[in-house]
Amino acid sequence: MNLELSERQLILKEAARDFFQKECPLSVVRDYREKGTLDRQLWLKLAELGWLGLAVPEKYGGQGSSFLDLSVTLLEEAGRALLPLPIVETLSGAISLIETGSPDAGAQLLPQIIAGKALVVLALNDEWGDFDSRSAGLRATLAGSAYVLHGARSLVPFAADADLWITVARTHNGTTEDGITVFVVDSHSPGSSIDSHRSVTGRSLHKIIFDGTRVGLDGVLGETGKGWQVIARAACFDAAGRCSMAVGSARRMLELTLEMAKTRVQFGQLIGSFQAIQHQCADMLITVDGMRYATYQAAGFLGRDQPCEKQISIARVCCSESYKQVAASAVRIHGAVGFTRDHEVGLHFLSAQDQELPLAHGDFYRRTIARELLSSR
Repeated sequence: MNLELSERQLILKEAARDFFQKECPLSVVRDYREKGTLDRQLWLKLAELGWLGLAVPEKYGGQGSSFLDLSVTLLEEAGRALLPLPIVETLSGAISLIETGSPDAGAQLLPQIIAGKALVVLALNDEWGDFDSRSAGLRATLAGSAYVLHGARSLVPFAADADLWITVARTHNGTTEDGITVFVVDSHSPGSSIDSHRSVTGRSLHKIIFDGTRVGLDGVLGETGKGWQVIARAACFDAAGRCSMAVGSARRMLELTLEMAKTRVQFGQLIGSFQAIQHQCADMLITVDGMRYATYQAAGFLGRDQPCEKQISIARVCCSESYKQVAASAVRIHGAVGFTRDHEVGLHFLSAQDQELPLAHGDFYRRTIARELLSSR
């Protein structure tokens, strides 16, 4: 597999890095951690550059680039800058809209997403934090020309700032994938409310409570009762996008750590001269390259519309665990300053701890890998 970036990808990557260095300094990241406020102006600037439509087909007003282009350029650089915006959530939602087979929904909503007018998040975890088709969590009952939603979705980042929530609800009885329907819900719909809390890392997470929320038939994405395949696909994009951001953040921690090893003096010597530090730096590079390879492979399969559940699951487990290993090594080598939010490494460390919260955790992806390995096919 060729991991070299094309000339176009390199140009996009450099442009994204320059943009984030200018428009998303660490003060913006700290502001989000401390106050939980989203910078909507920064979101509109991304839209003005056309980056929200990078991987959206041209017929919807996008640029028609591949998901791999999006991953290795915009998302990786967003991770490097610790961008406190729902870029993965919205772009995963946008791509899932395209793939639902609902051309009317795509034609109506995708131009708004690309223009930065509609901020979309995926609300998929059930009330107990699980992502599973067997979880009841949220139910929808047909009442005339609308569905009425009762239940909750939890651990949803950026829910309070979103214009639209893409969620799933059970419309037919059962515990299988059949009977699951995908809905686009206006965040200002009567009957919906938000219970917000902060994680130990300072990240804002929200529980969306649906208590008689009505969603019109035009809010159904795809076929009624056949939505699990749609949302599972969207979850694959979400997972691959998070892996790309983790790679960007991990590579930045490696850069900062190498710089520290070359300049910090202990016992009259540069700490980079100590074998223990050298080995840790080497291990960090090996780990980051492993994350990068797994992510590029998954994004490539996904962008070519190939079966890729196994590749996505491998990348998600690898990146989730390796990201935290790299963060721990970076903090050890930086010493006490690495634990503080005043230092860039400390902010990356917090981001690494957040990696598993928004959607399915490692056990879910391990089950996916095991199911494919042990199937009779």
